Amino acid sequence: MSDLTIDFQDVIESCPHCEERFTVSRGSVYDNGKGASIYLAALHECGGFRTAHVAIAVKEGYGDFTETCAASLQIVNAGTECQMALVDPEYSPWKDLDYLGRLLYKEELGSLKEAFFHIADQIVTQNPTINTYLSQE
Repeated sequence: MSDLTIDFQDVIESCPHCEERFTVSRGSVYDNGKGASIYLAALHECGGFRTAHVAIAVKEGYGDFTETCAASLQIVNAGTECQMALVDPEYSPWKDLDYLGRLLYKEELGSLKEAFFHIADQIVTQNPTINTYLSQE
């Protein structure tokens, strides 16, 4: 994971809970120009803080990944900084998307956790839609 870059596309969706419209920013992650991962980020503050509900899927064969699998995270604007936390599949808005591969539970991540957090950092830093959303007060 040396030279990660991303692309992105934004779409608008509606929340089934509060019926508000929100942005989903999604795209691919490249390591030295080769596809390594895809991501989805729902930018929605249903019930509180500005939150990015993120799923990151990494393809089999990338780094230490022996299967195509995904992790779900919540990234919250906590005022002066963003805080990231892993989320179990049943709490992810992305739990029903088969193309992400198997969505892992927190305790299953082991050494892969570092890779998911590194990719998430790059997505937040490089995606202007997500960066702007999480930077606003």
